[in-house]
Amino acid sequence: MRAVTNVTRPEILRIAGAILLWGGVHLAMGAFDVGRFLIVASFIFLTLLLAPRVRTAEGRFSAVGWGVVAVGLVCGGAYAWNQTTFAAWGLVGSGFVLGLGLPFAVGYPTGRRWAVWGAFAGVAVGVPVALELHETHFAEEEFFIAVEMLILTGFWGLLSVAATFKRPVSAPGRAYRWLAGLLIVEALGALWVARAYQRSFYPLTAPTFPGISAETPFVCGEVPPSETVYAGDAVFQALLARVERNPEKNVLDYALLAVGTGNPVWAADFRVSLLAEAEAGQFTHPANSVKYSQYLAGQRAYVYLTVRAAFPDLFSPADQQLLEAWFWAINRRAQTTEWIDVFYALALGQLPAGPYENQETGAGLLALLETGGLAAPELAAKNQAYLAENPRGWLARFRVTDDAAVYQPEWIANAWHQSQYAPSPDPATMRQSFDWLLRLALPDGAPLRINHLGAATVEKYALLGAALLDDGEYVWLAGRAGAWLDAQGSFSGVVPGMDLAPLQTGVSPTVGSCLLYGDSGLPTQVGPLAPDKLVFRSGWEPDDLYLLINLRFTGWHRYKATNSVTMLYQEGALVFEDLSGGTSRWLPEGRSQFRDRRIPRENLNGLLIPRTGMSAVLWTLTGFGSPWAQDPPYYAEVTQFEQAPGLDVSTSVIANWRGWRHARTVYFFHEGVVVIVDDAQGPANGDARLGWHLTGGITPDSERLALGAQTPARAEAVFLPLSAGSSSAFVPVSGEPNHVQALYLSPADGHLRTATVFLTQDWVGAWVTRTETGVQIMQGDQILEVILDE
Repeated sequence: MRAVTNVTRPEILRIAGAILLWGGVHLAMGAFDVGRFLIVASFIFLTLLLAPRVRTAEGRFSAVGWGVVAVGLVCGGAYAWNQTTFAAWGLVGSGFVLGLGLPFAVGYPTGRRWAVWGAFAGVAVGVPVALELHETHFAEEEFFIAVEMLILTGFWGLLSVAATFKRPVSAPGRAYRWLAGLLIVEALGALWVARAYQRSFYPLTAPTFPGISAETPFVCGEVPPSETVYAGDAVFQALLARVERNPEKNVLDYALLAVGTGNPVWAADFRVSLLAEAEAGQFTHPANSVKYSQYLAGQRAYVYLTVRAAFPDLFSPADQQLLEAWFWAINRRAQTTEWIDVFYALALGQLPAGPYENQETGAGLLALLETGGLAAPELAAKNQAYLAENPRGWLARFRVTDDAAVYQPEWIANAWHQSQYAPSPDPATMRQSFDWLLRLALPDGAPLRINHLGAATVEKYALLGAALLDDGEYVWLAGRAGAWLDAQGSFSGVVPGMDLAPLQTGVSPTVGSCLLYGDSGLPTQVGPLAPDKLVFRSGWEPDDLYLLINLRFTGWHRYKATNSVTMLYQEGALVFEDLSGGTSRWLPEGRSQFRDRRIPRENLNGLLIPRTGMSAVLWTLTGFGSPWAQDPPYYAEVTQFEQAPGLDVSTSVIANWRGWRHARTVYFFHEGVVVIVDDAQGPANGDARLGWHLTGGITPDSERLALGAQTPARAEAVFLPLSAGSSSAFVPVSGEPNHVQALYLSPADGHLRTATVFLTQDWVGAWVTRTETGVQIMQGDQILEVILDE
């Protein structure tokens, strides 16, 4: 047996070459730093030093080999117990040493050697990645995990080349047994990962809150109503005017103008436009990675049926024959299983099928085709069976399970189409779906942006809610949203239920700050009622103050926003989420947008903690991704939500996130002051941050930031580190004017406590001080004080 200390010169050269080469890879990736280089260099050195000594010249395990096995077992047990970074390093290191040191059928045909090498690589790379996925609840985008695996495979290949020592030759039978055994392990591991993936989108239990139930999923206060009044007919006519002034009208716009005005000229334009799409075979071609085309096709079916009912003689028999064939082809495409459906099926735990499940788009389309008599004859039974087996829409829930503002309106449209096919949804459930839009709405009517780059204007869907439920508050909301669009010179689009224009007068909402719970799960699975958003508002006038806090990281379209501030808003965003990451052109179209799990935690306004466990190990080895943990807990638990005259208070908590606990308490003063107290406690020497993204510029005051693009500032933020040893810093974001990132840095004891004070309206320029009992804000003879618990 060779002694570990008996290192030859060729070994030293190979080890040094591997270290320098991998350091160069990190340098080319822009991920090089000295600390990481030293850790990776030590890993490579020990791995390549020990691997040749795992077996004796006769092929038996050496004392070194048994020692490595023992280290692997101990570290594996420790990692299973508490997922520490040290244990993860030991587990990965022992796996690499054993994998490189075991025989690779040296002396046998190349194909066999590559097969055995590939099997060992699959275990050496696959096991750590699988453990990371389980550890992080699949928090990262799937294609980025694939990239990480490729980089790690390249690292394994580099070590394999560097470890070109003489191994004992195995008999062919033994090589085949190695290969068979490894393949069985990998197959079982793949099944385990697939099952864990299917369970990763949401937990089966969720935190509760007193007064919250399926019947009352919202707890809200009250604010004074707006003085503005909107008449239903005027709101609808204003919408038609915005559509008419659009210089780039499409078939949907012509349909709305035709039905809304009764003008046959618009009907004729609609006919020409729709027939052109039918002749081109729109929405009948393979969808590839984006099945949103089913939603667009459903809109065509809806407007065709609606316009045809309003203008019975518009289409000739030849026209109708062409359109009938087109909708039949759309139906066939919708029921065709494509490659992307295999990936959806893997996630949803079902057999692949053509109808698009997200936002219940496929169900909405099939319901329209069946209701309107547009379904392909040979598919009628299949359509009806799908709809019967999948009772969705308002029969199953009141809102989409995706965490993006743009998807609730789409889901409402699909729920409405399904209700036309299978009536009898509960009116209370219908109302909750529109109340969801109302309670999230910005006070000036601007479109709301959450997660997705697209913003959701609620105008069209509020009108549908007003027509279906005869509710003046929805008319008012549509009027306010339309007024914002007019002020921006923007246009409107097609209205679901455009033949149901409301006539009642809009009544201003009085709903105030809210704790919102919502349906969790997936399109095909109903999860528990779960915490979703905290909404704070001072009123419904355009210049009133609004604050939105996200409480979740669940669903198909989800992002890492647990206990983060989505926005602070007053006639524009003062605090916002940085969604400026751009498109990844190397990804399939459906995954290329900067949204969902692609948005890193540091682009949001919340706690940042370092990676630990297997996540830290693989990030260090590959240099790929962010240094910050990207797997916040599924939910923040709301432990306090109280309303008093002029003041709303909440506390939301995430616990045991890699050893950290974060409590965020909001004091929302209706007169224009918001105090957010953050208390994060973690391991000693834990390098945590608390990040904010703000619209504004740095002021000479080291603790104060002017907010907004105007001069003088329309708002300010004051940053007060409360824990001993903590500090704050402002970082202007390069290339983005008026975008400043503010960071609090944790002290050595791991206790980061801060108070961030936002001053708006008459409170801009107020004196903010830390007192013995809390934080005091003073403007002239007015004083606000927040008492802080020690």
